[in-house]
Amino acid sequence: MQEHLLELRDLSGAERRAHVATTLRRLVGRRATIPPSLGPSDVVVFVCHGNIIRSALAEALMRRHGAAAGVPFDRIVSAGLAARPGREADPRAVAAARALGVDLAAHRAQPLTAELAERASVIYVMDRLNEARLLARFPQASAKVRRLG
Repeated sequence: MQEHLLELRDLSGAERRAHVATTLRRLVGRRATIPPSLGPSDVVVFVCHGNIIRSALAEALMRRHGAAAGVPFDRIVSAGLAARPGREADPRAVAAARALGVDLAAHRAQPLTAELAERASVIYVMDRLNEARLLARFPQASAKVRRLG
C-alpha cells in the first residue's frame, strides 16, 4: 500500500484520479485482464514510458509468438507515453531481445497518439503509473487498456 502512495506523488491530479479509479475497479472485479479474442486484423499496442525497453521488447516477442502460432499479427506496435520519436532501443533491451531470439536493431521509438489509441483493439501497459498516465490522457481508451505486468 505504501508503494501505491509513493507512486501517486509523481502523478498529476488527472493521473491520480485515473489511478485510484482503476485500482478501485480492479478491487471489485470489474476489469478483465485478457480480451475475449484477438484476430489478425486487430491492432495490439504495447505502451511504456519511453518505448525503448519494455514495450519494444513486448512488441517483438508478440510478433514472434504470433508468427509461430500461425497468427500473422501485422498490426502489433509499441509506443511510449514520453517517447522521443526515432530513438533506438536501449542497448540492454537489444541484448535481452537477442538472448530471447528477437531483434530490436531496427526498432525506433514512437509516442502514443490519440489516433493510435483509437485504432487499437487492445492496449497493454507495463505498470500502474503508465496505466494512470494513459487513462488521464486518453480516457476514451479505458475499455481497451490492460496491464501486462
